[in-house]
Amino acid sequence: MHSSHQLQWHLARLWTLAIALTVAGCVTSTQKNTRIASTDLQQALRPVNGKTAYAGFDGQHNQFYLGNAFLERRILLSVDGTRLQTISILDKVTGRYSVAQASEEFRFQVANLTFSGTDSLLRYQRYDIVSGLEGSRKLIIWMSYDSVTTESEIDLSPTLNNLFPRPRSSNFNFRLQICYQTYPNQPRIDKWLVFENRSNTPLVLQGIVVESLPILYPYRFQLLTKRTGGHLEIYHSPDLSGQMIALTNQAPGILKFFDVDRQQDTVSVGLGSSTLNHSTKISVFLNQPVKIPTVSCTAGTFMLDQVLGQTVINQRYLKREDLKSYHVLDFELDNLSALTDELSGKAGRRRALFLPVATVGKEFLDRLDWQLSNPTDSTVPIYCLLSEYGFFMVKAVEDLMDRCPLDLLILAGPIFENRNSALLGCDKIEHGHPDRSESIFLTYKWLFNFSLYIRNQYPDVKLGVTAVTYGVDLPDYACWQYFDFFVP
Repeated sequence: MHSSHQLQWHLARLWTLAIALTVAGCVTSTQKNTRIASTDLQQALRPVNGKTAYAGFDGQHNQFYLGNAFLERRILLSVDGTRLQTISILDKVTGRYSVAQASEEFRFQVANLTFSGTDSLLRYQRYDIVSGLEGSRKLIIWMSYDSVTTESEIDLSPTLNNLFPRPRSSNFNFRLQICYQTYPNQPRIDKWLVFENRSNTPLVLQGIVVESLPILYPYRFQLLTKRTGGHLEIYHSPDLSGQMIALTNQAPGILKFFDVDRQQDTVSVGLGSSTLNHSTKISVFLNQPVKIPTVSCTAGTFMLDQVLGQTVINQRYLKREDLKSYHVLDFELDNLSALTDELSGKAGRRRALFLPVATVGKEFLDRLDWQLSNPTDSTVPIYCLLSEYGFFMVKAVEDLMDRCPLDLLILAGPIFENRNSALLGCDKIEHGHPDRSESIFLTYKWLFNFSLYIRNQYPDVKLGVTAVTYGVDLPDYACWQYFDFFVP
């Protein structure tokens, strides 16, 4: 009898344990039907962790949210899952709303169609919340577009150019990630877009606006704006005090696009420039996702450069007089051997080299097929870094560094054509880029990849870039991510 009671007691304990495990499994499950429960948990923890970064989904109001002790942003998803709009950005320190009505959120064109957070062409798929470095939180929202043209919808009428048309079908399918990230100790929320082509042909993006917010509502003409480099600051008063919000465009060099539309109360930030008339194009190929540069929203007097520290930034500006402790050479000798001989003869002193990254001169190279389509009037040709010349340049630098290590390598000389004070890219499609506007985006990408490669291969070498090479007079946040110094 005693053993029977013991057996029943053990069975009861096992049953209790099974129930506990089942409940725990439900709470920690990654299935979609548990996200409300996780939201309730996050809501309960937010008062406790008010100084941390947080993100979540409010199922009762169909709103995403993320923030920290300084800022909170709320994004409304329509009931049918076709519209995504920021409905508020709250400055918790002042209690002021920088955004108080629904936004357009983003905008871009593909195949003569304009997509935005309000046009109902995209369909919501899912979301993820990811923990990042130093306590940051990342909110990723997936939306998609799928359009298949069937044979019955295609006009098969003969034309002069096509007397015997054949039926065909096209698949136009892509997925968009709208990504937000907040940090525990900064009044800052970052946002960027990631495109994934799921079609059988390349897609071409243009008119890309990462952030489109009705910041000017309801003041419109009362607010003042100030543009400095990659920052757009918005103020309440004429003496530029009482800053309400700032938007920082992390697109590199000349690729920054800002637009202040007071009639629509909207500020738009994205990819493009006045030179390009906001026509920057980006090709997206199957299974090759493309990230569009980040736009950062900051509150109060905080600016994104403060992450690096103003003292550090000041030290990273290099003028000629700052290079007195280096033996500085320009790439002007007759051949590479003479240059390396001179460098090796300066042992005991730090060595720096100004390298004309795209203008090495005819004494080294004379390949018309690698040049930009319309070289400048200068006697020195400009070579396209996206052509085979780019590979040649990397190998030449490797040879130079292996034969005579440098302490500081500064990329110098123009990399774009300067026509009537407008910087233009290359339009030779045989170089691997579709057109002139996209070549600028890809050339900056080449510069950054080159920087990462040199840092990996030669970790003791410092890298700099000149204003002429980078294309703008002031360094931006993107520049500081890849170069140690900026030479005005």
